[in-house]
Amino acid sequence: MNKISFFYDVPSVFKVALRALEFRKFNIVEVDEENGVIKAKSKKNILKPAISLELKLKMVSESQTSLDINSTVNKDWHHLSDDESKVESKFINTLYKCFDNI
Repeated sequence: MNKISFFYDVPSVFKVALRALEFRKFNIVEVDEENGVIKAKSKKNILKPAISLELKLKMVSESQTSLDINSTVNKDWHHLSDDESKVESKFINTLYKCFDNI
């Protein structure tokens, strides 16, 4: 689990998080904008394990948002080396890139 903070309001972070998930080719499973929750899963691929991400956004102030990222990697016999922290790091890097393009 990672926790990061952005100096943007919650709706802006929510919108960019959705864009980052689409960019990383995740399927959006659940979007609850009222409670600040986004759930997504990776598309099935024989070469990569299935990954589930849950994002929770919380308002710290009017111009600051906290984002909790929780990932689960469904490992099986041919996907033993993937790590949740690596998945979260890649997603965080994509988030930063999406914010740079605002």
